Amino acid sequence: MYKKLSIIIAVLLLTTTICSCSSSDANDKNASLKDVLAGDYSFNIGEDDPLCLAAFNNIAIAEDGYYFTNDTHQMLYYFDKATKKVVPVCNRPECTHDNSDCNAYVGEIRHYAGLWYYENKLYVLGYKGGIMGLYTISKDGSTRERLCDLFETGKNFSITTTIHRGYVYFSVDRGNDHMEVYSKKLDGKDEPELIFEFHGHNAMADFIRGYKNGVFISYEYYQDENNEDAMYAVLYYNRDNNTISELELEGYTDQLVVCEDAVIYRTDKEILKYNLNDKTSSVIYDKEPCGVNYDGKYIYLDNNVAIFTETTAQDKEYDVSRRHIVVADTSGNIVDDIKVETNGLCYFGDSDYLFIDMNEKYNGTKQKTIEKGDMIKGYWFEEIERLEAFDKSQIGTDKHEWIVLKEWEPDSIIG
Repeated sequence: MYKKLSIIIAVLLLTTTICSCSSSDANDKNASLKDVLAGDYSFNIGEDDPLCLAAFNNIAIAEDGYYFTNDTHQMLYYFDKATKKVVPVCNRPECTHDNSDCNAYVGEIRHYAGLWYYENKLYVLGYKGGIMGLYTISKDGSTRERLCDLFETGKNFSITTTIHRGYVYFSVDRGNDHMEVYSKKLDGKDEPELIFEFHGHNAMADFIRGYKNGVFISYEYYQDENNEDAMYAVLYYNRDNNTISELELEGYTDQLVVCEDAVIYRTDKEILKYNLNDKTSSVIYDKEPCGVNYDGKYIYLDNNVAIFTETTAQDKEYDVSRRHIVVADTSGNIVDDIKVETNGLCYFGDSDYLFIDMNEKYNGTKQKTIEKGDMIKGYWFEEIERLEAFDKSQIGTDKHEWIVLKEWEPDSIIG
């Protein structure tokens, strides 16, 4: 549970300048925000950042299935939608797929959360000599290459990353209350381009997610050195004209989705819908704090954040019996309610599948230290590590079955 809690806190954990643009310049662009953002949700496989996944995605959507790794980012697997089978991403017929010689083993390069599929290649982040870089892996696992260096890491740093329409976008916490956001073209050798920076007490990027020909950027900071009165902002960077516009949302959000002429987002208490036409917000769900996601048809409201907040505040055990995912239309009308017996991280998937990791009733944890390249990390394991999938064709029916894609023993690095 402790590992999951740290992930959730990281997820829950960019002001208005881009290059030479001033704050007033950025705000002047708000008038055109509706024209930029409004429209039907679309996701082009192998091109767009899948907004439908969680921020720390360990699953990548491909044309006919999904790539995923175990929680320690050691082994790469593929789930075929047609056959419903899971196989290691290795094309060697003689391989036993149980050691680091397997093509599916990526532990030597992947040291950070994030897995993307773009133009028939997989992309992961990894350290080398203290420098964070981007690697490519072929679809059969046979070749891998360090595509480029992104930035030099220090003792303390944070990074939020996504790949969208030919660019990698990433944030860098420079320390001294200085945060930067860069973009870099995937097929070029040019240096990363600074698209946004901010100076503020404990400034930190929360998420960067691609949408249309740009990205959403969320950040937080404090008004004074006492870390009181936290301030938040959500921006949209438009690559077409190299401008940034701020969304006038009510309260802090670390998750948002766009559908037609509205932005649906979560605060620490409720789910709101921001109308791009009149720039007003209305509540569409207030039963409990929830995460929010969207697959082009339904929104998904996950109360995991509410349970974790109560667990931390009251020093209680996580109440698995309360966990559920509400399925609703974009007006907040409830369509279904899916029971979830885990505190694991949910990957909301595309229109076909919903995923959740470590779907197990817990009775204890184990800790293991793994040496990975330039770093040594400690991981918390439950008794069984598991990834499960939920076929979305079950929504609105009496059938709610999860299928197990893969299980790992906690004492096995490979699985």
